[in-house]
Amino acid sequence: MMVDLAQRMDENGRLKEDIEVVSSDGNAKLNFSKGASILDSNHKPVYALEIRPISIKASKTDFYQVGWAYSIEPEGVVFDPPAKLTLLYSSENIPPEPYVNPRKPILGRFNAAKKAWEKLGMDVDLDLNIITADVAKSGIFNVLFHLNLPVPLS
Repeated sequence: MMVDLAQRMDENGRLKEDIEVVSSDGNAKLNFSKGASILDSNHKPVYALEIRPISIKASKTDFYQVGWAYSIEPEGVVFDPPAKLTLLYSSENIPPEPYVNPRKPILGRFNAAKKAWEKLGMDVDLDLNIITADVAKSGIFNVLFHLNLPVPLS
């Protein structure tokens, strides 16, 4: 769902309070601190943000995608300082070993030009199946696992 930021921002695009943007399914969250700027590529304030669950496939990948990918919209938005992205994932969606190492999730950002996933730095809580990372711009993100072997289709 779209979050209206107009009343929560000053004229320079800086937040007047801490803000949390949550996906419709509750599995993706983006947290901003008071004073953070949210600007478009022309350095103008962005007054609405949304995190949408989407289905996306890379053209060639060495990664297994877990569940939905999440698109932070609109495109081209820059966060300063970076926002904290949190993704929850279900261990039921992870293929067993030897296909992947279920103890080594990765956070990926989709590079549309290359049609491929790029790994990001992140923190992982394996007990709660949560990945968190600082992100400096909008984009498409997903929990990934490096493929050791092709996963058979069922």
